[in-house]
Amino acid sequence: MVEQQNIFSKVRFLDLTRLLPGGFCTQIWADLGAEVIKIEEVEQGDACRLVPPLVKGQSHYYMALNRNKKSMTLNLKQEKGKDIFFELARTADVVIENFRPGVMERLGLDYNRLKEVNPRLIYCAMSGYGQEGPYREKAAHDINFLAESGYLDTAIKCGGRLPPLFLGDMAGSMFAAFGIAIALLEREQTGQGKFIDLSLFDSLFSWMTLLAARSRALGRPLEADDLDYSGDSLCYNIYPTADHQFIALGIVEEKFWVNLCHDLDVEHLIPKQFVKRAQDPDAFAQLEQIFAAKTQQEWITWNKGRDLCFSPVRSLTDVLTAPYLASRNLTYLMQMPGVGEVLQLALPLQLAARHAGVVNPPPELGQHTGEILATIGLGEEQLKSLKIEKVI
Repeated sequence: MVEQQNIFSKVRFLDLTRLLPGGFCTQIWADLGAEVIKIEEVEQGDACRLVPPLVKGQSHYYMALNRNKKSMTLNLKQEKGKDIFFELARTADVVIENFRPGVMERLGLDYNRLKEVNPRLIYCAMSGYGQEGPYREKAAHDINFLAESGYLDTAIKCGGRLPPLFLGDMAGSMFAAFGIAIALLEREQTGQGKFIDLSLFDSLFSWMTLLAARSRALGRPLEADDLDYSGDSLCYNIYPTADHQFIALGIVEEKFWVNLCHDLDVEHLIPKQFVKRAQDPDAFAQLEQIFAAKTQQEWITWNKGRDLCFSPVRSLTDVLTAPYLASRNLTYLMQMPGVGEVLQLALPLQLAARHAGVVNPPPELGQHTGEILATIGLGEEQLKSLKIEKVI
């Protein structure tokens, strides 16, 4: 990204995270212009560098999450490595890590020690279930957060499967980025840093707000018939077309439903807008027969000029070439050394320079180690010695 003197370019992150939750969070800040320094293991680096499929030796996973960042290697288990981290922490605005609770304390690099050298430091600790509580040591992945949040129970009852998006990880990423922004804003007023205890489970659970409210109001666990927007209502559903594609209806407002029923000549279905399949299978059979009579493209043509919540179900391949994405600058091609052009999904905020210029590709492992250590006064001879000792 083009270097710009803005409020974000003055923010330095020390990023100790691995894989998706921290990677997506810090890429948001890197896209805004912050200096994000990935501190990686000396030999392997971030484990996401190895996740297949690989494109000319580079992981799709790594290339999707690490643009505009810098990489340095550092062995935090060695005393010299810890000393270097302390020096870097003096210069940093944010430290973010996603180790299990207690790991950084055992290393002697926890917030309480770091704030002694930098009282303005924002420290974000991402973990599955938070730093305190009965689950703090529990191992988990996204499926576990879905299972324990109530989401998976509701999805199974509605005939659903596991979502292909890692919802807990993504929720945690977004709340981490949001929490860091709040802490930086508060620091402008108080001059003091802050510890952020970021739980992936907590983040996902906060998204359950409407489902929790409905379950509480009913006084029992939710069933499929309780939900109007789970794909079991006549007006909010997916219908196959003649060419084995699909049309999605999201016709919640009564006026749109009335218009659709008039246009399809099924006015008798107007009072059945939110009926469930089990309640009236014949109503579903009628709409299914109507949609099965045309191809998806014919339905797209039919819908032109109509004001309806009516969409073709597109494959991701089709979406990536859709004119809408280009009109909103939501994708672009990044030049990756040794790979060529790599598709990137842009920051969806229409406020930043984003990719209006040179985009820095994800760094090679340790690419910026010398550059970063020079900022804390280490010279070439010291770097050579540290490499021999496998500190960097």
